[in-house]
Amino acid sequence: VLVHLGGHEGRAIGLSAKIAAYALQDGGADTVDANLELGLPVDAREYGGAAAVLRALGVERVRLLTNNPAKELGLSQHGVEVVERVG
Repeated sequence: VLVHLGGHEGRAIGLSAKIAAYALQDGGADTVDANLELGLPVDAREYGGAAAVLRALGVERVRLLTNNPAKELGLSQHGVEVVERVG
């Protein structure tokens, strides 16, 4: 099962904010510093929706394709067991 969360683009800060962050990154800032300079959270993504979709499909355990441990934690906090993180 593949779940794509469109609202997560740009760490869920929105397209216009993502463009503003890119401008700061072009000047040398990294993603975290750019978001903070814009007064935005470092990462506004939330994983409850993804967990709800998975549970509705009967999926209780997943192999998660990511290198981001926050995604694993987010799913686990919402009742989806991550048996392996690949990435």
